[in-house]
Amino acid sequence: MFMNQSSAKLLRVFIIYVLLPFAVVKTAYATVSFLFLKKDDVTVPKRESLSYHYSMDLGYKVVSTKTKERPVVQQIEATNRIKDIKLKGTYLDGDQSFIVIEDHLGTTFLYKGDRYVGYILKEIYDGRAIFDKNGKNYDVVIEEEDGKQGAASHAPGIVSGGNSAANDNAREPFEPVVVTRDEIDSYIKNPNKIWRNIRIQEIRRNGQIDGFRVNYVKKGSFFDQSGLRSGDIIKAIDGSEIRSLSDVMKYYNDIKNLDGLSLTVLRGGNEVELEFNIN
Repeated sequence: MFMNQSSAKLLRVFIIYVLLPFAVVKTAYATVSFLFLKKDDVTVPKRESLSYHYSMDLGYKVVSTKTKERPVVQQIEATNRIKDIKLKGTYLDGDQSFIVIEDHLGTTFLYKGDRYVGYILKEIYDGRAIFDKNGKNYDVVIEEEDGKQGAASHAPGIVSGGNSAANDNAREPFEPVVVTRDEIDSYIKNPNKIWRNIRIQEIRRNGQIDGFRVNYVKKGSFFDQSGLRSGDIIKAIDGSEIRSLSDVMKYYNDIKNLDGLSLTVLRGGNEVELEFNIN
């Protein structure tokens, strides 16, 4: 009697918790299929592997739809500012990031960790750089210069230093200068090598860059051999006028892919075209 009651109880439990839900789902599925599917919609699947229909293509599409949010950069605070140098530009590219500064001696490139008159370049941001000196943080930022002052101090046709216009015209026209890839790579890896051989300064008019004045060219250097002279004003690259530092950096960033370029130089009131071929 005890065995019969136990068996009956187990049977009821099995029917209620296993068979009944299965039957309900099966009935519902059959009802939906009957009501909404046409006879032609029912096909017998072929016996084949379906793994290649999903494979990595589907995974790629799923991953590629995710939008990566740009991390918010927490900038280092600085309580002091370096006032005797000007930040002319910042270039952000991971370990290759650098800044361009200008002081009374001219223009200099600095990478993170480089030393400059007692300061160490600690961090680089867009339009801002942090230096460390004796445990204190100092910053420099790109500031807009007074356009009127720039126009007055850099009037067109006025050049400082260099040879006379007559001597300049005597050496025109210039043959294209051939530059090797090795030379280009050496300047990319060591930008300060540039500024040991040439010094340039922005010319601003109405708040915008109106070219770069060549203040110094080392005799016998690559820049001297290429035809640049002290007093030249570089106005354009490949025929495009220089209006911002980003115009220059565009060519600097893509220099490895260039086969050549040209510089339009204002010299003694005349325009001179300097061409460079990269082999």
